[in-house]
Amino acid sequence: FQMLSNGHSLLLAYDPQPVRMDTIVTGGDSSAIVIGLIVQEIDINKNVVFQWRSWDHYQITDATEDINLTQHTIDYVHGNAIELDFDGNLLISSRHMDEITKVNRQTGEIIWRLGGLKSRNNQFQFINDPITFSHQHDIRRLSNGNVTLYDNGNLHIPKISRAREYK
Repeated sequence: FQMLSNGHSLLLAYDPQPVRMDTIVTGGDSSAIVIGLIVQEIDINKNVVFQWRSWDHYQITDATEDINLTQHTIDYVHGNAIELDFDGNLLISSRHMDEITKVNRQTGEIIWRLGGLKSRNNQFQFINDPITFSHQHDIRRLSNGNVTLYDNGNLHIPKISRAREYK
């Protein structure tokens, strides 16, 4: 949840849905519950003025390799932070995809995907950070234009956690 200066609020919500995972991955559960992500902007009168759903823009198989897609309950996105970017668009942190996604707040289309260690959709090159990030939290845009996040480091060998700032 994040309050905006115009009185609107940004919300992250989990959205469990039944999915026949046996049609998506070998050994998948035919009655799995897969947890998607919904982002909403709500105005001062509690009307939804913008909604974005992971179901419409991500694939379940975008999850990193440590997320077991054969389990009964699968949290493939695990959205954990949202940030209103300087240009009015949104930055979304998806922990189980090792990804920060920039989303157009007017159309819902993905603008870019910044992926960490095991991301399947990274569109950027990292300079001076060969291990990038893993299962991050707390994406923030700084006044200098840089992005910070907390790297939980779950998939690093050895496991390390650290704060990161990227230009």
